Amino acid sequence: MENFLESLKEKIIFNSHQITQKEALAVYGWKDLAQLKSSAGQIKKAFRGEKIEPCALINARQGMCSEDCKYCAQSRFWPASCQTKKMMEAGDALKIADKNFSAGVKRICVITSGRGLDGSDFEKALDIIRAIKEKYGDEFFVCASLGILDEKRLQKIKRAGANRVANNLETSERYFSEICSTHTYQEKLDYIKCAKAAGLELCSGGILGMGESVQDRIDFALAFAKIQPESIPVNILSPVKGTPLEKAPPLLQEDFFRTLALLRFANPKSQIRLAAGRKIFLDNGHEALLSGADSFVAGGLLTLKGGDENSDLELLRKFNGA
Repeated sequence: MENFLESLKEKIIFNSHQITQKEALAVYGWKDLAQLKSSAGQIKKAFRGEKIEPCALINARQGMCSEDCKYCAQSRFWPASCQTKKMMEAGDALKIADKNFSAGVKRICVITSGRGLDGSDFEKALDIIRAIKEKYGDEFFVCASLGILDEKRLQKIKRAGANRVANNLETSERYFSEICSTHTYQEKLDYIKCAKAAGLELCSGGILGMGESVQDRIDFALAFAKIQPESIPVNILSPVKGTPLEKAPPLLQEDFFRTLALLRFANPKSQIRLAAGRKIFLDNGHEALLSGADSFVAGGLLTLKGGDENSDLELLRKFNGA
């Protein structure tokens, strides 16, 4: 058993091995956490290299969401103090893109609240995507997180210039109904299938610390091996007053690192991105980027404060040089 982790790591790197449920359970429960993190880091290095690739967010529409996700301050179901913001104009969004591009962040995601953007707000989202791509072309990679959309709208997003769409699984299939009742896990899977058919790349991740079990985390990590997203954002729940999860106990850092390592073992080729909750780490996520992750969300998030701009730039320099 003492050589299990080393052997599994070698099979993943050299034989494209896809881990099983039994292997995933053994990985998550590996006693030597330092070895587990090191092995995940070696898999990351083998498939993703040593450099990291940050991304930024454009919070293009906020609040009054029709969905009842228990973690979210933007839901109209909960008395959380989230300011409602109308759909952003393309010019204002382009200023955010300009600032990030100047700082060396060449990936950006346009995000809106709600089940699925439509009407004039959807057209404004297309205008934002076009404005960024018209100015920067292939130098700026654009992602769109506009809810669960139909094939027609997905095709319009692609024609506007978006490279990728985002839709998080959030948690395991078993636990999903405990977190949200206004849409289903299967609806997300159907949307993901439709997005891939439209020729768009996929960003899909979730949130840790919502009361899920170890088995839920294992199922969560293995689910991505089936849908094969190019990017997996990993969020840590930041409990928001007024939401049903406001009193959720904090996620243990050990549990985070075990899940992060498992995500890397199960998804060696995907980009694994540190997202909300990175502020719990005193090193701004540096150790996590050595332990399987290879990207982070820079700057502001949605309803939560993100990373400090100077600290994020320093983190970028540590891995990518000046």
